[in-house]
Amino acid sequence: MKKAGLLGLLLMLPWSVWAADLVKVVDPWVREAPPTSAVMAAYMGLENGGQAALHLVGVTSPLFAKVEMHQTVTKDGMAMMEPVQHMEVPA
Repeated sequence: MKKAGLLGLLLMLPWSVWAADLVKVVDPWVREAPPTSAVMAAYMGLENGGQAALHLVGVTSPLFAKVEMHQTVTKDGMAMMEPVQHMEVPA
């Protein structure tokens, strides 16, 4: 999959119309995967410009059969990804 298609995916977060104006995707990036890779990863930050925290409960994409949310966690000096069912985007 081309980088342009994956960057488009980053912008397709399932926010309601009122939240879409409040949330901004920052610093998105995708590392090019080997041709035989069955898994891709996209990274980004989310900024909430609203007055209250938002609760993100899922992400979908027409480009992928399955999309998961993860957060970066540092344990014993090692950064790793942990799956999450939801995440708060603070105001």
